[in-house]
Amino acid sequence: MLAQPQLRQLSQRVTARYHLGPLSQDETCAYVNHRLSIAGLVRGHLFSNGALKHLFRLTGGIPRLINVICDRALLGAYVQGKDQVDSKTLITANREVSGKQNRLGMKKRWVLPGLLAFFILFLSAVVTASFYNQRLQPTLSFPLRAISQEQVKANPIQKPPSSTLGKPADGTPSGTRVSAYQALFSQWGILVNPQDRRTSCEQALEKGLQCLSEQGSLDDLQRLNKPAVLTLGDGKGEEYFAALLSLQDYSATFAIGHETRKVDIKEIASWWFGEYTLFWKAPPDYHKNLDQGSRGPLVTWIDRQLSIVQRRAANPDQKRSYDETMKKEIRAFQMTAGLVPDGIVGPRTIICLANATDPRGPTLIDKKKDR
Repeated sequence: MLAQPQLRQLSQRVTARYHLGPLSQDETCAYVNHRLSIAGLVRGHLFSNGALKHLFRLTGGIPRLINVICDRALLGAYVQGKDQVDSKTLITANREVSGKQNRLGMKKRWVLPGLLAFFILFLSAVVTASFYNQRLQPTLSFPLRAISQEQVKANPIQKPPSSTLGKPADGTPSGTRVSAYQALFSQWGILVNPQDRRTSCEQALEKGLQCLSEQGSLDDLQRLNKPAVLTLGDGKGEEYFAALLSLQDYSATFAIGHETRKVDIKEIASWWFGEYTLFWKAPPDYHKNLDQGSRGPLVTWIDRQLSIVQRRAANPDQKRSYDETMKKEIRAFQMTAGLVPDGIVGPRTIICLANATDPRGPTLIDKKKDR
């Protein structure tokens, strides 16, 4: 698809290419455990070792099949009142999702009418979700709000916004850049001189803000939960800029040129190739690299944030050091927040640590409304 002429601009932005083959047995086990940890599992094992070995043999290490079979197996384990998925439950789940059921066996096994069976499965799925949400620690990332049944009933027809992210008729790359960053500064309550020739990041640093410019996805922005300036493409090889101000259930609000537009979230992928810049507020004594054994205000702040997440008492000021124990705690937090679990306290980790307790500055998603 990327070889098509109309997608050459997107293809040119791909800086590395790799063919992802099936996972090995060890990778399959690691993949399942990683998915469970992201979902909030903090202790125990929901799949036995035997079940994981069977899973690899049944799926050949293909992630798509792993997801489907594991999902059905977890439901099956709950319906049977089991705390762990065993090999028997996994094999049954595989038969159900693959359609390789013995019809005679099915008649003996399922005696209830089809309508009642459907109702039971639906009810089980709802109860399962509630059951695991109560038992497992919730994740700390910030995805778009789930749409409840009450919202659907109240708004049976959801019409997406009609605006688009297309470049303004009088928009130029430099003009849209200036207006986008003015809108971003405005979100932080800061006025800047549009004639200032310094970069936006230099101006932000002067105002006490840090600048993060990266290549990512909408999921990344939801996780960081900060307004950002996106680099867009007009389809003719020319870039322009817009400030993403907020995200709702179906729509996103942008400042583009001299306009504020509300667009369908699906619209973003048509114009944006992943480049963004956002501002964030650093904690006291912030510096990019923490040395082994470091102490001070930054380490104290990290410990306080971790204590809130872990629901434990914080250590006295200056009593905690950046050691292997703290790195392990940071890795665990990074896993739940959907970050790379490297134990390094970089901008993404600090932003998510702040978001987990009290976000510093403006946010993309209004968490108060989310409740």
